[in-house]
Formats: sequence, C-alpha cells, structure tokens
Amino acid sequence: MLTAIFLIRALVDGMIARGFGRIISITTGGVKSPGIYLQLGVSIGVRSGLTGFFGVLSRQVARHNVTQDASKRIGYARQEERRRKRRRR
Repeated sequence: MLTAIFLIRALVDGMIARGFGRIISITTGGVKSPGIYLQLGVSIGVRSGLTGFFGVLSRQVARHNVTQDASKRIGYARQEERRRKRRRR
C-alpha cells in the first residue's frame, strides 16, 4: 500500500505541472464485496484503504486534468457466475 502511495506522490506533481496525467489502479472485486472473501480479510482491508486514497486523490487532482481510473480484477464476474452455478446444484 505504501509503495503505491509513495510512487503516486513522486509523480503526481509533475502531472499537475504538465496539466495532464493518468493514474490507473487495479484491485480486486473484494473491495466492493468483502464478505465474499473472508479468508482475505487483512488484504481486503489494505486494498480498501488504498481505494479510498485513490478516491480522495482523484477529487484533488481532477481540476488539473489528472485522472485516476480504478479497475477491478478481471474474472470477478466469472467467479460469481461459478458460485451461483454451484449453489443451484
């Protein structure tokens, strides 16, 4: 978590100075639905904190044409589909 924050802080001022920048984060679907991933409690907590940091940061830098996009891990929908099929059995 701290590595990502330090990296962004090192680069965001340059993006603001140029008036353009893109920050992309990739996280897990557990941030949105932590109850599904009980075995990953600490990991989900840290990722949720980092997602919150990105949300605050995006509001602060948007006026400088620096945007932040968050993407959930690919495959989440497929995992949910598999769980639903297992429940039906």
